[in-house]
Amino acid sequence: MSYIMYRETTLGVALTHTLDEFVEEGMISRALAAKVLAAFDANINKALAFKVKNKVSISFQVQFKSEKLLAYRYCDNVWTIIMKGVEFHDVLWPVEYRVEKYVHLSVCHPSSN
Repeated sequence: MSYIMYRETTLGVALTHTLDEFVEEGMISRALAAKVLAAFDANINKALAFKVKNKVSISFQVQFKSEKLLAYRYCDNVWTIIMKGVEFHDVLWPVEYRVEKYVHLSVCHPSSN
């Protein structure tokens, strides 16, 4: 099954625009343009399946700012932080929340002597 998600990449957008120009100028038919895009979808998926070798590496930095810190608690190795007007930012998507509750669980094993 071909997935069309890679048509939104720089390469996919350039291919789509070029094919649209060719269709408008009468150089190729719409059916041929659709076949080219289907071949692009199939081949990009096949190439990524072999080149990537199932390795996934995700690294990102998330920054946030808050209008107000409403409450925070630390109990049994669990931090609970409640904030108002929080904005989280990473490289791609700024996300804004009206009220956010952040819970962080720290697993610490007591040292046995």
